[in-house]
Amino acid sequence: MIWMAPAVAAWLEAAQGTSNPRRQCERAALETPPVREFSQNVATLGSGGHTGYGLVVSWDATSAWIAFPAHILYGDRIDNVTKGPGPVVRLLGDSTARTLCASGGTMNPTPRQGKVDLAFVCVVHQEGAPFFNSRLAARSSEVGDPVALVLKAGTDSGRISAVPVAQAANNDTFPPVQASGLQGVPGDSGSIVISPAGLVGLHLGSFGGGTEILPLSTIRTLAERSGLPWRLTEFEFFDCAKSRRLCTTTDKTSVDPGAISMTGSVQGLPVTVRAGTCTEVPEGRYQIHLGDDASCEPKFITVLSAPEPLTLALKCAPSFMGNWQSATGDELLCAETEVGSAQCGGLTSLGLGYLQARLSASGSHIQLIGMFADPAGNQSEATGTLEWTAAHLVGDIRYARGQLIHLDLKRVSRQ
Repeated sequence: MIWMAPAVAAWLEAAQGTSNPRRQCERAALETPPVREFSQNVATLGSGGHTGYGLVVSWDATSAWIAFPAHILYGDRIDNVTKGPGPVVRLLGDSTARTLCASGGTMNPTPRQGKVDLAFVCVVHQEGAPFFNSRLAARSSEVGDPVALVLKAGTDSGRISAVPVAQAANNDTFPPVQASGLQGVPGDSGSIVISPAGLVGLHLGSFGGGTEILPLSTIRTLAERSGLPWRLTEFEFFDCAKSRRLCTTTDKTSVDPGAISMTGSVQGLPVTVRAGTCTEVPEGRYQIHLGDDASCEPKFITVLSAPEPLTLALKCAPSFMGNWQSATGDELLCAETEVGSAQCGGLTSLGLGYLQARLSASGSHIQLIGMFADPAGNQSEATGTLEWTAAHLVGDIRYARGQLIHLDLKRVSRQ
């Protein structure tokens, strides 16, 4: 059975305060529940007395592909193409070994990927047993980032000491990520290595006082070169020491939303932006908050650092939510159904019965379509055009053979 040591979860919770100074303001990216989600994709492998781990990188309704250090199966010699027995593969929760997929023209397991200590194996798998996760990959790894082995029984953790530079697509050299203080023991090969930013790669072993990690980017490149599927995407991680220029716009039919407050998953303080302006905003996933007068879409935006500006294109309309009253105390209660639209009811003091109507906005112009119904069940169609200004709806309703009623309603609450 695969498990996660409590010491690893404790390390991850502490990592926020001991991480790279570049990331002092980061959120606790890998609390215990997310770490357990990372463990869902771990497999164990055994061959001829050698044991280790692998990572499920793709799956469908019938099979799962696992990346693992090739030396578990082929030994340490790069030129060795003779595999040991097996491999015996188990996924999370398995008590018996999985059946290997039929080759179908692709060797299973695959040979060693050139000079890289990597191979792939496909096992029979039914969708949902176990459930795998796709959003695992670290978007970036930098020198000084804390790292740990998810399945390590002790408190074995370290820091990244070297990261390979980007390379050309036709380059066959794939240097590992290097870490200090992350020693591991025999049998840890293939353990997933994580940082607060997500999954860094697979543990290859300790050499000369340091540890080598096979980067997930290398695994993906070689999987794609071999024509193998890939389903892992980026883990949600935000570095609030990085930012991006956010430019806020509204379309031609929108009303002015005024000051827009955005609360994020990283920063404790809200960020304020205005339509028609650009603001430098830290990385994060932000919820967009407005005043009482306007309602806008989208409600959320994700900001990731990049050299080019990010556009927040808002569609804003008057907000109808709440209790509207006339000078005489007649009430119209409205509930928004979407931005720029609401279902409303009330205005019984007009003497025409109870109004049920839909309000639809085009800029500050509001169309009303509905029906008055009196206690006897008699109905009268009601239509009209209202104008919206801050907290006011003003205009005429036409009913029963063209007769008009003038409305001047003020919002008294948003409940």
